[in-house]
Amino acid sequence: VPLPDDKPHTIRVTPVDLAGNVGEASEVEVVAPDVSAPTTTLILNPTAPDGEAGWYLDSPEITFSVEEPASTYHAWDGAEPTAVDGALIAPEGAHSLSYHSVDVLGNKEETSTVIIRVDATSPSAPTTLRAETSGPDRIDLSWDPVVDGQSGTAAYLVYGSDDGYLGQTDSTSYAVTGLGASTYYSFYVKTKDIAGRVGGASAQVGDTTDPTQAPVLDVIGQKQVYEGSQLAFSASATDTDTPAHELGYSLGNGAPAGATITA
Repeated sequence: VPLPDDKPHTIRVTPVDLAGNVGEASEVEVVAPDVSAPTTTLILNPTAPDGEAGWYLDSPEITFSVEEPASTYHAWDGAEPTAVDGALIAPEGAHSLSYHSVDVLGNKEETSTVIIRVDATSPSAPTTLRAETSGPDRIDLSWDPVVDGQSGTAAYLVYGSDDGYLGQTDSTSYAVTGLGASTYYSFYVKTKDIAGRVGGASAQVGDTTDPTQAPVLDVIGQKQVYEGSQLAFSASATDTDTPAHELGYSLGNGAPAGATITA
């Protein structure tokens, strides 16, 4: 007798012989066999990553919940599944966790897989930091790349010797501008990984900016004028600083009385 669902049902059976005599009825309790697989829920504590870009900064605790009596199995990175016995602790790095459950009747659910990312180690500080002046208001910094073994390197943070934050870059060089001429400046750099961890500081290095250079007046040449006449000429100069400054002009102390200059 086909059953409409997998819930318990009562079937009444009444015997009738060929002569039409009806016997005493009897009832039997029946239930369809359970062929549905269990459903497993993975529970992470904390439930959401506490780092950046989907990374945990500390290993989360992993437990499983099943809505019926069942055995749960798990495997890291495609290994042979083993039975779950208590809470799991996610290893450091990016790893795949596969899991499924089998109920007491042998019904097995489809395997589910999640990726859990853990970076519990701060990145190393940059090494061989170098500083080289590049004019009266700029110093160029460079360093060797840092290889982060877990989430990877995201950026480098640049600081002045007074711990003032100057900026960040994803390359291994940085130009500090807007400095004063003939002045010593020192700097240090930190590494930030993709998970958001910031490592320790590099050794400080520095350099002295170049002095500013006096502008060079272009040759005017000799000029002749008759006594009592007006002498007029043009003058120009070149600023060798980088970047060049805006120049102004003035007459020296030996200029004749009444002499003027027009920019």
